[in-house]
Amino acid sequence: MEEISSMTKQNVDNANQADNLIKEANQAIGEVNNVMSELTLSMENISKASAEKDI
Repeated sequence: MEEISSMTKQNVDNANQADNLIKEANQAIGEVNNVMSELTLSMENISKASAEKDI
């Protein structure tokens, strides 16, 4: 019975660690998405400015 209790506790600890890692990954992905949006907007602005100078 003690072994089952120990294994259950270890499983809970592992599940909590996995949950924390997933939350960290999701936060990082959100930050990357924001940076990519800013980059895309900057590239669009550069493209528009370049096109205006060509006229």
